[in-house]
Amino acid sequence: MLTLQLLCYFGGMMVLAYEDARCLSVPALLSDSWLFTIILLSALYRPIYLAAACGGAIILTAFAYLTRGLGSADIIVIAATTAVLGTSGSLLTLLCASLSSLCWSLCTHNHRIAFIPHLLFGSTVSGLVLLLPAAQRLLN
Repeated sequence: MLTLQLLCYFGGMMVLAYEDARCLSVPALLSDSWLFTIILLSALYRPIYLAAACGGAIILTAFAYLTRGLGSADIIVIAATTAVLGTSGSLLTLLCASLSSLCWSLCTHNHRIAFIPHLLFGSTVSGLVLLLPAAQRLLN
């Protein structure tokens, strides 16, 4: 069932990243229904990750409100990332996404960027880092 959760997560991330890159916004119905699916699957298979995701979402919401930097869809994606990849995966995702968005901003001289495509890149990197050792154990 973890495979179903990962398929829903990365499939939804690709759709959200496309919408964010195209319009610099994400429809609320799309992001909210995707988050609900991820939370439901996380509650069934990894409830401890769900608690970390809720705590992180509260902190990020306060941060976004104070700095006006992150959008609500960015917070939804980060909370879903924590629900799927855990706290360490989410932190690695944020690091990779922040570095890639910094490079993008410096290269394009654009200070308004779509952050979800960078979160997709970061979650792909952290997913590979976290899941490759588990796949190697299965093969051996």
